[in-house]
This record gives sequence, structure tokens and C-alpha cells, in this order.
Amino acid sequence: MASTSGTSGLKAATTSFSGGSIGNNDAHVNIALEAATKSMVLLKNDKDALPLKKSGKILVLGTKESYGASSATTKDGISNVSDDINGGTIDFANGVRVGDVGSSRVDFDPAKSISPFQGIKDAAGSGATVTSANAAAGGADAVVVVVGLTPYDEGEEYNGSGDRSTLALNGKKNMGTQNNLVMQAVSMNPGKPVIVVVEAGGAIDMPWRDMVSAIVMAWYPGMVGGKALGQLLFGDANFSGKLPVTWPASVNDFPAFDGGATTQMDYLLGYRYFEDKGTKPLYQFGYGQSYSGKFKYGNLQIPCSDAKAPSGNGTGSIVKVSVDVTNMGTVKGDEVVLLFASFPMVSKQLKGFTRVTVDAGKTVTATIPLRISDLKYWDGSWKYPSGAVKIMVGSSSADDDLISDSLMVK
Repeated sequence: MASTSGTSGLKAATTSFSGGSIGNNDAHVNIALEAATKSMVLLKNDKDALPLKKSGKILVLGTKESYGASSATTKDGISNVSDDINGGTIDFANGVRVGDVGSSRVDFDPAKSISPFQGIKDAAGSGATVTSANAAAGGADAVVVVVGLTPYDEGEEYNGSGDRSTLALNGKKNMGTQNNLVMQAVSMNPGKPVIVVVEAGGAIDMPWRDMVSAIVMAWYPGMVGGKALGQLLFGDANFSGKLPVTWPASVNDFPAFDGGATTQMDYLLGYRYFEDKGTKPLYQFGYGQSYSGKFKYGNLQIPCSDAKAPSGNGTGSIVKVSVDVTNMGTVKGDEVVLLFASFPMVSKQLKGFTRVTVDAGKTVTATIPLRISDLKYWDGSWKYPSGAVKIMVGSSSADDDLISDSLMVK
């Protein structure tokens, strides 16, 4: 019999809360670091430009972008800069990005925060000279350029500037400054690796994509995102993040959105919209590179030939789909395994995922529970498929990255 003595319920708090701040918060900061490390996506890594060597001169570049209003009567940027954690200016190399200043606003502890420059400098140690600048310079052994969007770019109607009508950096203000910095970094450091780190909430145009050696999508990486970035760039941690969006080749790949005047809403969003239209994205949903290279998928197992759909208030069957994942590289890494399902009335849809850690040259079995209740779809009323359902498992939404088998639902 279990003991009923002692304190019941939740554990005693290890943190404190006062004046809107959380104290003794090291455990929270560690979670922020883990989230940043696991979410950054390596989009490009030509000729193994990454990981960087901890030697020589490394230059960290980033523009300073002003987005605050010049007066209370203008709409040239965000008007409430007095209540803005960035003070109306983003310093991409030396600042900390935790979101815009609207619904995604996050306050942070400056004393425990780590910028891209500081994170790279700390990770490089004493073996390399790491310097920061807001303008391009030559003579570097490697260059990291931090670019991204400001709250004015992504603030939507919050700041009176409206939604983005372009995917360009600085699409609403200071047009061209960040792209110019990247191209100057390339031209002033010929033959040297130039790595671009993007801090933004969504896809951007990259006119310099073919000129640079590597590209990292860091999103808004949080208060210790700079530490995560440094560890990833030098290979102290391995990239494992994957795109949770479809990255278009052009803004014209999206349907027009005009507030409802002619916009038609349907279920074909993201990768489903692109596949239905036969449009090839720049990077597909689930895309992400790793120092481990390619993970190989095989031995897809669906442990039953048929499954039962729910009836009444029942839950129906749960099918434990498994697949072998092999690390084909020489570096231990994590792989995020995606499971999709499709049937005649429904296009390919993500129905489950899991993360596995695989040693170099080894194979692990990943298991993803598929609830038949999750196959429910709307066709005038909620229905379940009857008949063959195609189960696809792999590293992204691209057909070439998936292996498949069928399951009968009754």
C-alpha cells in the first residue's frame, strides 16, 4: 500500500516570482538553451563550411536597424518604443531576439542573456579572435552575418504597417541594407566561408543564397540563443531542427490574401497547397541538414493489416508504426521522424512525429503511435476513412524522403 504521509501534490517550487520576474531560474534558462539548440535549422552547408574551426580571425557582422517612430504623430515604425525591449533599434550581431513587441513579446533577463557575437566568442575559446562590427571588412578567416526581420517588418496591424507584402529583408523600411552587408562580406573575403544566420519568424528572400557558404535559420532564438548558435556553428552541438513551414521560392507561390474580398479559405495549406498546385518550394516542410549527413530509413512496420475506426464516444485503434533510422555519417545526431497519412478524400497530412538520437553508423528503431481517431476529416460532417490509408514515414514532406505502406481502416 502506498504511503499517505508527507506532502501531496506538486513538488515545492524551486523558483521565485517577484516584480514580474522569475528568480532562481537556471532550470528555465537551460530549457531555453535546449529549445534554441534543437530548433535552429541548417538550410545550407556547402563544402563543409561548418563546423567552423576554433582558430584564426572570425568576424561577426550585423546591421543596426531602426524601426521606431520619429515622432508620436508618425507611423514610420512602432510608436510605443518607450515600452519596447529593443528601444526601437535591432543590433543583429550584439542584440538578443526573443520575438517582436506585439503578441509574441517576451521579457528576458539581460544579465543572463547571450547575443550571437558573445555566443560565438565564448564557443571559439582562446583559439580564435572573434570581433564584431556593423559594417563589412576583409581579412577574416570566416564571417558570420546575422540578418533578420524587425518588429516593424513582422508586427502586422499592431504597428499600423500591415502584413508583409514581400519576403524581402527590411521590406517595409531601410530596404537593401542587410542584403548589401551580406554581399559585401562575400566580396571582401574571397574564398573564405561566409555564414548567414537568419533571425525571423518566417521565410525571407535570399538573393545571396548562392554566394554564401552556409545558412542557418535561427528563428527568434531566445535569451540564450547566442550560446546555442555558438555551440552549433563550432560543432559542439549538432543541428537537428527541421522547418515547421514550407519555404517558398517566391512570394508569388502563395495565394493572394486581401482580407477576404477575394480570398477563399480551404484546407490546402502549407505543403498540401504546394503539392496540390504542383509548385516546388525552395525548402520543403521538414527540411533540415545535419553534421551527420543523410539518415537512411527502412523496414517500415505497420503491426496490423487493418484497424478499427472509432464509433460513438470510442477512441478507435492506436497503431504503433515503427521504422529503422540509420545514421549514415560519422557524427552522432538527432533525427526528427515524420509520419504522414493520405487517403482518397484527404491529401498528405502530418499525423505524428518523434525524435531519436542515433550514433554514427548505427541504427535505431523509431516508433510513432498513430491514432485512427486522428484520421477524421470534414466532408459536410465529420467522417473517418473507410478502406486503404497510405502511411508515409521519413525526414520531410517531400515524396523522395518518404517510404510508405498501407493500412485498411474499417
